[in-house]
Amino acid sequence: MGGLVDISLFQHITKYLFSSFGVFFRIGDGVQSRRTLGNTRDNSTFREIQFAYIFAEIPFGGDTTIRKAITWSNNVCAVKLSDEITQQLGFEYCEKFGISTLVKSKTTEAGVFSDLDNQTLALGGLTDGVYNYEICSAYAAIANGGVYNSPTLYSKILDHDGNVLLEGTGETRTVIKDSTAALLTSAMQDVVNGGTGSRAQLPNMPVAGKTGTTSDNKDIWFCAYTPYYTCAVWSGYDDNKELTNTVYHLQLWKSIMSRIHANMERKEFTMPPSVEQKTVCSISGMLAIPGSCPGITEYFATDILPTERCTGHGYTYDEDTEEETEEDEDEDGNENEYPIEDPSDTNTNVPDPGPSTPPDIPTPPSPSIPDPPADTNPDPTIP
Repeated sequence: MGGLVDISLFQHITKYLFSSFGVFFRIGDGVQSRRTLGNTRDNSTFREIQFAYIFAEIPFGGDTTIRKAITWSNNVCAVKLSDEITQQLGFEYCEKFGISTLVKSKTTEAGVFSDLDNQTLALGGLTDGVYNYEICSAYAAIANGGVYNSPTLYSKILDHDGNVLLEGTGETRTVIKDSTAALLTSAMQDVVNGGTGSRAQLPNMPVAGKTGTTSDNKDIWFCAYTPYYTCAVWSGYDDNKELTNTVYHLQLWKSIMSRIHANMERKEFTMPPSVEQKTVCSISGMLAIPGSCPGITEYFATDILPTERCTGHGYTYDEDTEEETEEDEDEDGNENEYPIEDPSDTNTNVPDPGPSTPPDIPTPPSPSIPDPPADTNPDPTIP
């Protein structure tokens, strides 16, 4: 799977920042480190974040699942998760994915720089940027079930007699579990199906991918794959001028991949046996009680499946019959949904108790996630 390499950028390093790269740092190892797509992080600013761009994300949406954070490129959740797993662990995973431009320590006239000591690594803010072909190969590893194949720019070189002078054999290694790769693919399908990458949808093929944008729109990226191929597109100026069309890269990716997949049989992304679906309580994260918990159905790696059942929110749960029973029974065992009124009370203006659901059941927060900015620029003409 996957391997469209932009040879023209082979020797071109761009200042590649933010979300497309951050998948490997914060999400790949976050999921690998027993976090799940159903886990939530508070999408609210906090002072420990040292990068000013984070504070531009307004309004903040409160508790947000990792899946939703990926779908809408949420930087706050990304940095919080990276702080949990540590910069060092994220740095090591980026190396496993073949990123060669990482800097442990570099001294210049402007000072000392390190990708290890900077929270921007979680967003792709690398000191020396990244090669397009390396990020493409990294995404291809996710598409390939967690197996990384080093990028190859040629198959072989022959002399005039047909003798092999050079052979482009590459390295193959497993960088993440197949369950982690499948969970990332599922989350990044949401990016394309209804998130920041929706303009890149293909008519005949599923797509999983991630957008990336630097501050002031100086660089825009889209790295994505189908069950057949992977393609990474960067758009920007060498002199870091601000871009006025911030969706061109999505349209370019779609134009290229539409032609490549035009006559191909449709395939679907599949889940390996190491992944199962479970419904969990969005408040506690434990297995949900039907009718009692605000449930969310999510994929989980089988080695970290939730096993504990939530105690519920307003109901009790009969483990033997697996039936819901309301709390508040009287002395005779009769269920009392509301307190018994005092018979001596002559007040006849008793308000309607309303619906049968107990009024104090906590409900999960509903994050207000801003829509992607509307495109005000004409579509480019792709030959």
